[in-house]
Amino acid sequence: MIDLYANSQINILSVSGGKDSTAMYLHALELGVPFQAVFADTGNEHEITLDYIRQLPARTGGPEIEWVSADFSEDFARKRRYIIKYWPAEGVPQEKVEQAASEMASTGSLFLDCCKMHGLFPGGVKMKFCTSDLKIEPISNYHDRYLEDGKTVVSWVGIRAEESIKRAKLPEIETEPGCNRIVYRPLLSWTLADVGQHPCPAWPGNEPSLPDGLFSRRLHALHQCVEGRNSPDRQTVS
Repeated sequence: MIDLYANSQINILSVSGGKDSTAMYLHALELGVPFQAVFADTGNEHEITLDYIRQLPARTGGPEIEWVSADFSEDFARKRRYIIKYWPAEGVPQEKVEQAASEMASTGSLFLDCCKMHGLFPGGVKMKFCTSDLKIEPISNYHDRYLEDGKTVVSWVGIRAEESIKRAKLPEIETEPGCNRIVYRPLLSWTLADVGQHPCPAWPGNEPSLPDGLFSRRLHALHQCVEGRNSPDRQTVS
């Protein structure tokens, strides 16, 4: 059981700009739970999504969303050192050593940098390194700031059981071994209809215009308009 209002812990919501994480953000507001929100910029997000993330707090009255991102500078430096130190001993011509070492630098795109580090583009079930490198790790590093201060982090993740067989097997509350971090999945039992019908604050004027079909499944519920929001009494989740 976790007390979402305990002073000894901090609720941190992972926000992606999609319908599920937005519903989770609004759900936390409805509960009156004190929380922080974090967004991992992968460097490969559509500008519509980025604009939505920027505007969500002001439109809802919720807390600001802190942006985090991966940093591959040390990884590139390590690869450069390896190439310069070991390739000549393996008989690689100096010209090629210098060329390869010079390539171990940022492209200016986090997504491409990630692919460059792995030597391939992500794809398939076994090659989802972009999620771990560009989302999970930066957000985990954000959590570490509070874990190092002795706080218990309750990490809110907006996934639903009906999305996949794998997710259906996950528990709503999961404590990470050897770490004061609790993973909380408040939408686990929600259906797509639940998310779509979840009350969303008014988005007056200038709603983001979406090209036909673009992100329609991810963002269709983001701009539902209702008035008011009630905060229930203090709750615990078991």
